[in-house]
Amino acid sequence: MGIRQRTLVQEQEVWGKYRPAKIAGKQCNHPLAFNLYGLPQAKDNIKKLETAIIVESEKSVLQYMSYFGTKSNICVAVCGSSISKYQMQLLLDCGAKEIVVGFDRDFKEWNTPESEQVIQKLEKIYQKYGHSINISFLFDVYDLLEEKASPTDCGKEAFEYLWRHRVVL
Repeated sequence: MGIRQRTLVQEQEVWGKYRPAKIAGKQCNHPLAFNLYGLPQAKDNIKKLETAIIVESEKSVLQYMSYFGTKSNICVAVCGSSISKYQMQLLLDCGAKEIVVGFDRDFKEWNTPESEQVIQKLEKIYQKYGHSINISFLFDVYDLLEEKASPTDCGKEAFEYLWRHRVVL
């Protein structure tokens, strides 16, 4: 079991916004590549709909559930910005036939090295897993999101718009 906490002190974000919690001097970390936050609550819906949404943070899963309800949840978090083979296998074992990647918008403007880096990261995910499952992306080509925002950060309507216009490579 692991417990993570989010810093609210901007100067401490140089070590990451989300860090393992320290309780009574004991660090409560766990291997993130072997975990999908929210999977126990989402697995039955993933099986029914054959679709899963992967986001970066626990907060995004909770936002998704606040928009669509826990009984409709298909959203899980990788607690970072990469997807491990183990995490992908967990979703395949749940019956997912489509994975929708909804990672944060980690760039301010288009046609910059930062935006190209994000595109390359998403293309690598597709190249790694696209042969075994359909993959689409909630990619903000419409400038709905601020830099560092997740697809769930700007409200239900913005999320639904990105969902309807998700990108398939």
